[in-house]
Amino acid sequence: MPALVAAGYRVVAPFMRGYAPTSRPADGRYDAMALGEDVAALLDALGADDAIVIGHDWGAAATYFGALLAPQRIRRIVTLAVPYGPTFFRALRESYAQQRRSWYMMFFQHRLAEEALARDDFAMIAHLFREWSPGWTVPGATLEAVKETFRTPGTLEAALGYYRAASAASSWRAWPHISRAASARRSCPAPVTSCTRSGRTSSTGPSSTSWSVERRVYFPG
Repeated sequence: MPALVAAGYRVVAPFMRGYAPTSRPADGRYDAMALGEDVAALLDALGADDAIVIGHDWGAAATYFGALLAPQRIRRIVTLAVPYGPTFFRALRESYAQQRRSWYMMFFQHRLAEEALARDDFAMIAHLFREWSPGWTVPGATLEAVKETFRTPGTLEAALGYYRAASAASSWRAWPHISRAASARRSCPAPVTSCTRSGRTSSTGPSSTSWSVERRVYFPG
């Protein structure tokens, strides 16, 4: 962020819905369409006519859907770790390699996840950092800041809500019209100039095969 500011950009890094100090949404929505709506609403709140949007992980999902919902207001997008399009979800169904990488997504669907994550002052979060970012040691202050956010009542449930909303069964039952619209939009090529990156040693990102197909089809030219 300091480098972007030094380059003359106005930089804003919001907390995503449900993560303290941001409040939990009254409607309980954490689906990708809602995340995209948040991007457009943030531009309104900032009085910004347009923007370059950068997103990592669930922030990437918000970035994609923000661009799909308001392409005239988003000049470019840059995303990290999460590719665009339906190939990832197909790999999650069909590829054992991807299922191993994304085991936590299935685990987070279970009610046991709340207890397991909160146990021993969120010790599991430190384990996930080590697994997700091999070769990198998370600074103690950074880890403590993450834990402090999760200690706020309701934040853990909100964080798990993102993964549960991504489950086809739960999202189709709760908001079938939104799920149909999200699926249709996810199948369209990215509507704005886009750049995405995934770490070589990441244990959670898409397999090289699924991502190479994704890049050719959904980021043409």
